[in-house]
Amino acid sequence: HILRQRPASDRYFRAYVRVGDTNFTMRLRDWRPNGEVIAPLAYREQMAQEAQAELQFYRPEFVLS
Repeated sequence: HILRQRPASDRYFRAYVRVGDTNFTMRLRDWRPNGEVIAPLAYREQMAQEAQAELQFYRPEFVLS
């Protein structure tokens, strides 16, 4: 369902990973502004939660003047 909503020009990569691998999780965080995790859903949900938490730092109500 997710892939059908994305442009045909997007590129997709498949990787076999160890769930809970800290190195892989750190790499996903590095790539987050330029990529999207499709599966496994646990990683997808984790990346979404982290991005939402980061956004709290940049909301106008938190800007110091």
